[in-house]
Amino acid sequence: MTSTQAFWGLQNITTLPVNFDELVGGAKIQDFSILSLAGELINPEGIPAGKVIINSGINLNDPNVTVLANTTPIIGSGSTFSNDGGGSLFDFLDATNTPKILQAFPTTNLKPLLNGGSVQLKLGEIIPDRVLEATGILWGNILTGEGFNFTAPVSSLPGVKIAQRGEFDNFDLLNIAVNPYLTPLERDLSYLNSLLWVSFGKRDPIFKTLSETQKTSNWHRLYVNYPHNRTIVQYDKEKISASYSNIFSSPGLSITANLSDFSIDSIQTANSTLGLALGGIFEFIKIDNINESLAEARQSFKNGESFVELNTKSTPNQRRQINNRLNRTLAYSNAISDLEQVSGSITLQSKITPNNSNILELRTGNHKRTVQFLQRDVELLDPRTIHFFSNPQYFTNRKYFGP
Repeated sequence: MTSTQAFWGLQNITTLPVNFDELVGGAKIQDFSILSLAGELINPEGIPAGKVIINSGINLNDPNVTVLANTTPIIGSGSTFSNDGGGSLFDFLDATNTPKILQAFPTTNLKPLLNGGSVQLKLGEIIPDRVLEATGILWGNILTGEGFNFTAPVSSLPGVKIAQRGEFDNFDLLNIAVNPYLTPLERDLSYLNSLLWVSFGKRDPIFKTLSETQKTSNWHRLYVNYPHNRTIVQYDKEKISASYSNIFSSPGLSITANLSDFSIDSIQTANSTLGLALGGIFEFIKIDNINESLAEARQSFKNGESFVELNTKSTPNQRRQINNRLNRTLAYSNAISDLEQVSGSITLQSKITPNNSNILELRTGNHKRTVQFLQRDVELLDPRTIHFFSNPQYFTNRKYFGP
């Protein structure tokens, strides 16, 4: 997975004419307001861009607008390419004779990105995470997009400035503008503090599958339970009918495991165990003195007592029909309950006749379901490394010529 952050740096510096003071009528340069416009045009690949016009809202034909024309330079020792000129940042000139520069945009300091020169400003260079943080470029979570931020400080503001050491508030931008004798490292360091750097934020990550493996295994559900079934069927003395009541409990434990590597799936184990454990609730329910009746019958059986005759007017055939009706009803309820394994149920007293039956039953247990286990391991890039993806485009020195 590759994640990128995009940055755009822009700056414009304009040389003011030598007669600038005469044009402004003695006003202080700190009193000027500056309007700087910039834009970016991205055209489809292979299609050249047409003429681009940025509407500034300024009418060049307005009598209150003065357009500064380029003046013919006078060659002399106070020029940019003189050691006493640009090479010394015009230290040997009076402030009144020193060239003036219009800086159009603020500057943002990204000099810490080069870590004092140990990181080079070139394509493919790796920058340590601590250097990124010191620069104000914060790398967050690639998947969620949280934590990405850009907090590099502003190092200078735009304005009309005197191109001289001590008068210009951004030493790096001044060097870039007028000093042609910078070493490559000095130029790179100054370059990163000479532009207004704008962050375009995190871009969508690019996924690349380096390797993919598939493995299939069989999972099994193992369980233990303790069933306890209690039933009462009472035949009516006068009517051809019977009442049916039942309490069934079968609490237990369940484990979903892969026997090939003895691994256990905790989610499926918890789900199936919960379904079985709920059956324990029915163990404590009592209806129609069912426990006492069962205890009495169990004791009579131990004493060797024979079964007593049924006290009912229904014939054996009618009782057989009642039993068949009850069995069909219970079988139908099992079919429509959609429970693969019943862990507990209660059937309230229900009336059964040879031709009609209605039962009210509450059940707990586990549904039959097919579960597919999927696992995907994604390895991310080391978040402590990042690359330059484009080469810097330097702007050239301002050319000054003077005696």
